[in-house]
Amino acid sequence: MTKGLKELFETYKAKADALLQQKQIVVDQLNHALQKLAEKSPRAKNFFDDLKDFIQMITFWVEGKYEDLPYKSAVLIFGAILYFLNPFDLIPDVIPGLGFTDDAAVIGFVVKSVSDDLQKFRLWKRQMGLI
Repeated sequence: MTKGLKELFETYKAKADALLQQKQIVVDQLNHALQKLAEKSPRAKNFFDDLKDFIQMITFWVEGKYEDLPYKSAVLIFGAILYFLNPFDLIPDVIPGLGFTDDAAVIGFVVKSVSDDLQKFRLWKRQMGLI
């Protein structure tokens, strides 16, 4: 992730930190992310699978159904979701072929940052029969 993108993502992390205290806003944003995700091309399946797991993880965490998520990881994950939702981020989503490049970079950075938490969540989903 470039320095400029990292700096921009810091603003999304701060916004995520503030919003995570407001359950209904978080739920609304997660639902919006699911709608946007449903509209995207299947060509970027891995990217969207990771993002879908992030949305599910935060949803279950906010609902109190999944408690094994450190707050710091929740901020990173929700910040990435908020970044994905903004159509006019570093590279506007409307630019064909490039619009989701920066989104993929942010998601990839967060996947690496919270990889242990993501693996624990995926295991939890299997154990709960949610896959």
